[in-house]
Amino acid sequence: MGFWAVCSLIIWMNYISGAMCQCDGNTLTLSVPSYDTVEITYPGDSAESYGRNLNCKWLLATDPGLVFIIKLVSLVNCGDILRIHDGSSTGDSVLATVCTALTTANTEPLYITTSNQMLIYFNTDGTTNSNEEGFTFTILSGKETSYETEACNSNTKTLTATTEKQVLTSPRFPGEYPSNTHCKWKITASSELASLRVSVRFLDLNPSRYHFILLDNGQDERDLYAVEEDFEAINLTSDSSFLINFYSNAESPRGKGFLLLYDGVEMRTTTTGELTTTTATATVLPTASWRKPKIDVTFEALAVLAVFSFFVLVVGVAAPTVLYFSTRQAPALSPPPSPQTVGPPALYYQYFPGAVYQKK
Repeated sequence: MGFWAVCSLIIWMNYISGAMCQCDGNTLTLSVPSYDTVEITYPGDSAESYGRNLNCKWLLATDPGLVFIIKLVSLVNCGDILRIHDGSSTGDSVLATVCTALTTANTEPLYITTSNQMLIYFNTDGTTNSNEEGFTFTILSGKETSYETEACNSNTKTLTATTEKQVLTSPRFPGEYPSNTHCKWKITASSELASLRVSVRFLDLNPSRYHFILLDNGQDERDLYAVEEDFEAINLTSDSSFLINFYSNAESPRGKGFLLLYDGVEMRTTTTGELTTTTATATVLPTASWRKPKIDVTFEALAVLAVFSFFVLVVGVAAPTVLYFSTRQAPALSPPPSPQTVGPPALYYQYFPGAVYQKK
């Protein structure tokens, strides 16, 4: 019992020192909903730097047929390894290996996978340096839904919104959109809808004012140029329809374009006696705020482990003590023994793998 108490205490101390459960060589799998965005920050908000001797793997998966668009902001020392694999294992092709000798975080170019899975591999050495703040991934899943032939170059594609979310992208998304392009889409409401909603979830355009999206809801126009955050959500509504124009000229570089979601608010009519009431029931688009899967050990988990370790330690020490006193009998009286010379007691050490040497 004492051995198990010591082992539990050692495990608990390893957690406290930063040997986190997602970084023990196993792979943590995270699911990304289709056409939605997740953010992964490592280490957690409270940590100033990541730990030593870590072996972390995070596998992200989304629906078949979709790919990932990846934004990375990092400050990882070049003695450590941060790698993005285009697939589910470290044997798949490498999209990027990232590190820096700088002391400020660096924003990488956007990375695009070719499949619906990606693996983040992070391995650290035994040293500590000043540029080890960690990294933040912002990841969107999606694919092209542009109707390029029907919507671009003097054509207009009409789309009908329903209560189910639908997707619209720039041509050739998530690759670069073509130059000298003008595409036009008109989103109308089906008969049961009271209004329409559009949520732009991704925008990456040439910074000039000659590459832009124009959204017209019948009352106001909104021009969207390059924005500071590629993944910042922009939400708009309309009572009847949206007219969306996308423009680019010959100027380079070209960006990845845009991805937006659209749906409608359903109209429902209820009758009470002679009174008829019409109300609008909204369907909810996926949250525009970024969701953060927790990839570091939480305080609650450490607290549970600490309580468990303390319990094992108490049992390991108390049980033999209670057993000893409960079975102990008073010794029979006898004459004192004759004086004799006794050598030093024999000492030996027994090794418990993963624990410490204990003297018996």
